Amino acid sequence: MRIRIRTSKLSTWARVLGLIALSSFILAIFLHREQNITSETFHLIFLITSAIALLALVLGLAAYIQLWFSGDKGWKRASIGTIAGIICLTPLIYGAVEAKKYPNISDVSTNENIKISLISTIAKKKNIKAISQNELLIIFPNLIDRNYPLNNEIVFALVEKLMIKNGWEIINKQAPNEIKKTGQINALEKTLFGWRDEIAILITANGEGSTISMRSTSLVAENDLGTNGKRIEIFLLDLDESINKYSSKTLTLEPAATPAIITGN
Repeated sequence: MRIRIRTSKLSTWARVLGLIALSSFILAIFLHREQNITSETFHLIFLITSAIALLALVLGLAAYIQLWFSGDKGWKRASIGTIAGIICLTPLIYGAVEAKKYPNISDVSTNENIKISLISTIAKKKNIKAISQNELLIIFPNLIDRNYPLNNEIVFALVEKLMIKNGWEIINKQAPNEIKKTGQINALEKTLFGWRDEIAILITANGEGSTISMRSTSLVAENDLGTNGKRIEIFLLDLDESINKYSSKTLTLEPAATPAIITGN
């Protein structure tokens, strides 16, 4: 007598729902990055795919239990649904974890007394939440203005070069000169999921040196999950290195003994 081995319906549904969620999520990311759908539409698709992914994950785990006791076929299908569900839910879990670590803000700067202007219209209309600079410094200790012993035109060029290296889209720049002692660069960065943030950097003459103030703002998200603060810290640390390298190349007397001096305000 031939024993018929059935295929678990739970595993089949887990695979179907998991692949629907994963394919929809990937397509939504692509369309959002290319600006073919609005952020509001992307958020809606993200929530729907997360719900489908959660169901696929639950069905996949239930299928494992069923298959263990019944001996039916469907381990591969259950695994596909489970893995697809986990992939789709990972950004949601990551966001929940980061939201607990960082304050609920979307606009960060190195100097609360200087409001660096933004170019994006959406940023100007947005109701921006803020916390005190002292609170920010507890979370981001490198979130301070930089003073460099180089003239503002050189620093401006190094800032622009680093922004281009980071892949940021420069949308406005006003270089300093002998008459105008202050320069500014505004740029956009596209995040992995297609959200856009604006970065504004102010370069001001400070005696024989220059002062850098920086601002980073999320154009859509109400909670940046620490992205803006981390972006500024990383950029300024990279700029510190660029300034030191430039200074060491231009020094002719005892370059090893006289490194460039970098301080915060």
